[in-house]
Parts: sequence; structure tokens; C-alpha cells
Amino acid sequence: MRPAPRLLIAASVLVAVALPGAGLVAGAADPPPAPGLPELPSVADQVGGLYDGDGCLRTGIRSDDVDCSVRVDELDEALSHGGATEPRLLEGFSGSHWLGQVDGRGPRVLPGSVRVGTEGPFTASGLARNEGTDVLASLEVTARLLDEDGAEIDVVTVASPVHDVRPGEPVPFVLSSPVGASAVDHVEWLVAGGEPGDESTRSLSWTPYWERPVGGDAVDLYLYHDGPGSRPHLLFGSVAVVGRAGLDRPEVVVGRLAADGRLVSVASAIVRGPDGSPRGRLDAGSAADAMVVAPTDPPEGGETLVWVQGS
Repeated sequence: MRPAPRLLIAASVLVAVALPGAGLVAGAADPPPAPGLPELPSVADQVGGLYDGDGCLRTGIRSDDVDCSVRVDELDEALSHGGATEPRLLEGFSGSHWLGQVDGRGPRVLPGSVRVGTEGPFTASGLARNEGTDVLASLEVTARLLDEDGAEIDVVTVASPVHDVRPGEPVPFVLSSPVGASAVDHVEWLVAGGEPGDESTRSLSWTPYWERPVGGDAVDLYLYHDGPGSRPHLLFGSVAVVGRAGLDRPEVVVGRLAADGRLVSVASAIVRGPDGSPRGRLDAGSAADAMVVAPTDPPEGGETLVWVQGS
């Protein structure tokens, strides 16, 4: 089996947009910009009556039936903050690889997340991250496929299925080329940011309910029914609007990382109503369910990243 092509990360393409203060030059002593994280409402606000006035968890019906070992403010902090390798729970995103402090240099591919096929037509998947200071309407990833002499044999560009990418946010991409994988010796990656985005389209939360492994018990729900033949992996959960305005076309995008951190698959699902029909809009404060279907189980020891978005 031929080894996977080498990955060469070229300089990222910065956003071609005039930004406020573009004429200012940062000094060497200036700290890196640190945009505020798009934090979800406090757990205490999301689940009324779960915590008392001091932020302690209620454990019974009496006023002194509380557990103050972890207060709600500490829980909120733990869910949203941490290193880039640690999971976060934010508006429109759940998972790791979110960079809490960006350097302003723009979007780039995360080389450790890239998975390249070694047989058949060339395929690749991975994560790109917005390391600029502005929300980007889209991220486009370009792969230059080169042979062993450095000659270009194909150029492939694809947009991430996740839009309105916030500063520090990773998003998935999947691309392919008719060029045989065996002909590709190495790959150069470029990432371009689109027009300025609107982060209000990501003011959603994701609550997972349950998963079913491949071949598990049959499911017969209002939004999904197993047919004859094999039974795929299912991820069932709920999407809620946490912003002040409703959103159109809400959907869930799921990426699966292997134990080594490489992105192995991407799947998506629209949000559906009680009759199983697509919900074209969710009003502020409302929620609806989604079922994400995948042909295989998540990789053992890996991680699932979830994005939710509307328009």
C-alpha cells in the first residue's frame, strides 16, 4: 500500500475585506486579540429550578437539600473554557479544537486533523480553523495535488458545510479528485475566508439524547423509521434557539475524529417537527429534534464534533 501523500501547509489566504482599523500596525508587545467566546446561557437559566440562589445544585425538595461542591458558575466556566485540545460547549458548537485566543493571521488547515485516502481516487478530509479576529461567512479549502517531481496534477477547492465561522472555531471539510491517490506525492493546502459573516445564525444549542450503534434495536419514531436491511448508526438530539431572533433552515453537522485526531467522516441532518416534516424555521426560545444517520459507528477512542446553524 502506498503511503499517504505528504501534507505541506502553505500560507493561508487572508480575508480580502477592509476591516476597521486596518491602517493600524500592532506593536511587538501587543497581546494577541482574544474575542469573547460565544457562550451559551447559564445552565441555571436553561433548566429552571435546578440551582438555588447561591448557585448550588438542588438535590431534594427541602431548601437545604443542595450540593455546593460544584457551583453553577464553575460549571458554566468548565463547559465553555479550556485549552484547544479540550471539549467546549458553545453556541452552535460542541467539541474540541476551538482556539480561545486567536493570533489574527486568518484561516488555516489543521494538519493533524487531515486524513488522506491511499487507494482509488484522491480523497481528503480534515478541519480548517478561523484564526482571524472576524466572523467569516465561509471557509474555502484548496488542495494542490503534486507529484513526486513537484508538478501540479490537480487543484481542488471545497467550501466547508459550516458557515458563519467564528474566531477560533474549527470547521470540517471533505474533498475529492478524479486523480488517483497513488499519483499524489504531496499536498499543499490553502484556506480562504469569505465575506464577513453573521454569528447570529449560530445562536443555537445542541442537546444529545441517545445514540444507536450499527445493527442495534429497530427505531420507529416520528422523524426516523428503520426500513429493511442494515441498520445504520443514529445520533438523536434537540436543537434550540438561544438567541433573540428565530432562524430559518436549522441543521446539525457532525464530524467524527479518530483516536489519532484525524477527521474520518461528516454527516448532517435537518431539524424536523412533531409530524416528521422539515422545520423551515425555529422561533426564538423554541426547539425541535434532529436525527443524524451515518453508515458506520464512531471510531473507538475518537471524538464527535457537532455544529448547529441556521440562516
